[in-house]
Order: sequence, then C-alpha cells, then structure tokens
Amino acid sequence: MNETEVPSHKDACVDAGRVMNMLTVSLTVTWLALFPLVLILLGLPTRWVWGAAGGFGMFAIFALGPAVLRRTAVMKRHDGFSTTRSYWNYAFTALCLIALVCCVFGVPSDKPLAAYFGGLTALLVVTGSLFFSVIESLAYSSD
Repeated sequence: MNETEVPSHKDACVDAGRVMNMLTVSLTVTWLALFPLVLILLGLPTRWVWGAAGGFGMFAIFALGPAVLRRTAVMKRHDGFSTTRSYWNYAFTALCLIALVCCVFGVPSDKPLAAYFGGLTALLVVTGSLFFSVIESLAYSSD
C-alpha cells in the first residue's frame, strides 16, 4: 500500500474485531490468573480452590465465547482474515477447556495447579496469536 491509499472499511472491520477479541481473551486470562489467589486468601482447601477456579474459567469462556465467535464470523467475510490462525486459536481454546474440566474433576489429583496453569498457558497462546495478528495488520497497513 502506498501513501495515497487508505485502508478499506474491510481492513478496519477486521482490525477492530482482532482488537476486541484480543482484549476479551487477555482480560479473561488476567482474571483467571488472579481468581485462585482470592480463593487461597479466603482459606479454601486446595481441592476447592482449583475446582472452583476451573469452573469459573469454564463459565467465563462459555459466557464470553459467543461474542468472540460472532466477531470472528464477521471478520471471516473480509480480506485479511487468517482461517488457519483462527483454527489454531480454536484448538488452543479447546485445550484450555479440557484443562479446566480436569481442574473441576480433580485430575490430576496430586497436581491441580499443573492442569490449571496448562489451561491458562493455552489461553495465553491465543492471546499472543491475536496480539500478533493486530501488530502484523498494523505493520502491513503502514507499507
């Protein structure tokens, strides 16, 4: 793109969706990272801390997921959308959900933090992917 070209509405729509999805996922990861600390400070037993944190995480993903999916469906109709990256994000979100389900059911029972941390790490990969998409789009739009 040269200096006289202006990014199209399509590009702006995809960028806006990327930013909103990135903020949604990154703030969710932040809340999920802090939530168990609150439960620990309240003195809950370890099993309850990680079970409740896993349940809260699942609730958050299912509550916020439809808005993310709607924005993604709108972005798919425009140029600049990466279907491959989107599928990878879905896979890591599913991995996060599996880890959170494991926390709810106490699997592995001797290392609940490992399952929870693994789930948050998977969701953090999604956040990083969305962040990279935003930065990549901005970098290419300035060409």
